[in-house]
Amino acid sequence: MSDWHILIVSPHIRADGSDHPNAFDAFFDGELICTLETPFFEAARNLLAIGRAKPDDMFVMRHARTGVDALRAKAWSAAKLTIRETGSGPKLRRYMPYPRVSLAASIEQNEGAATTLAGSR
Repeated sequence: MSDWHILIVSPHIRADGSDHPNAFDAFFDGELICTLETPFFEAARNLLAIGRAKPDDMFVMRHARTGVDALRAKAWSAAKLTIRETGSGPKLRRYMPYPRVSLAASIEQNEGAATTLAGSR
């Protein structure tokens, strides 16, 4: 049997106290999970990755201020999606993670000690 998880989102508050127009804070069980433009999809990926959700669990995104449920999907489905801005507005797209870059290779190429450029005139 799958569990239901409620993700509570609210506009991210800037340092000056105003709402950020495009970023949302996402809370799961009272814990801040992420602050992004697409918190529903990212939260699903994060919670699956750390084992706090199972692929067949249902996710619901609820707006904190209004109590309105805006999105609902199985965790595995939400984790595979993201939103991309297009010339005709936002579109659902398949999520493609950034490629992982090995830092070890670049470190090995620069084995010299780090130096500062200060005072090198």
